[in-house]
Amino acid sequence: MIKQMTVKEIDNIGAYIRAARKSKGLTLKQVSTKAGLTESALSKYENGTRVPHYDSLMRILNALEIDLMLMDN
Repeated sequence: MIKQMTVKEIDNIGAYIRAARKSKGLTLKQVSTKAGLTESALSKYENGTRVPHYDSLMRILNALEIDLMLMDN
């Protein structure tokens, strides 16, 4: 099932990525491999020490089967 993201979730993208990954029972390694990123990069995105560029974010969301849908709320 594809989940839509709200604008509020975009503001906290790192925490959102971590919560989504954990809710699916996936490891950093599994998601980073599927997204074509390093575990270190994904960890930094989740911790909020780095912000993913658009292409990296799209790969992460695809790996987590999440559709980026900005909603006007």
